[in-house]
Amino acid sequence: MKESSQTKKRSHYWWLVLGLTLLYGIDRASKVWAHKKLVGSEYIEIIGSFLQLHFVGNNRFLYLEVPGWIALTVITLVMVGMIAITVKSMLMGRIWDAAALLLVLVGAWSNMFDRIQFGYVIDFIAIPQSVFNLSDIYIVTGVAVIFFLLSKEDTVNQKKEGREKK
Repeated sequence: MKESSQTKKRSHYWWLVLGLTLLYGIDRASKVWAHKKLVGSEYIEIIGSFLQLHFVGNNRFLYLEVPGWIALTVITLVMVGMIAITVKSMLMGRIWDAAALLLVLVGAWSNMFDRIQFGYVIDFIAIPQSVFNLSDIYIVTGVAVIFFLLSKEDTVNQKKEGREKK
């Protein structure tokens, strides 16, 4: 029996949800580990001074000192908007758009969970000039994929416009 395209799409989304759930679990587990093992300890060198593990309770939001309720309000509003866009992308069958948006949402949700539970975000991956966590990596990766997809779409649209002018 041949699988319908609708069934295949649903299957893709289940794999996407499963993968993102796994990433969320890995992020939460890494933060729990960092909170238990790195609080009050010195840097743990992984690659000399370039890559180290060091606990930082990050109170900042977008590099600004703002009250926690403002940060949570902004994050919540942005997440609600992103959920709406993600659902629209899924309904349109745009799995890569949905995957990138969900990656950003998973990272944002995990960091927001930290703010609610601890009053700060648990950062522990240290490189020169920055300390971050896996959620931050998810967010940056998701945004990079979104920009890539937008630039690809823009290129396709420019080619279409060029053909229409001829």
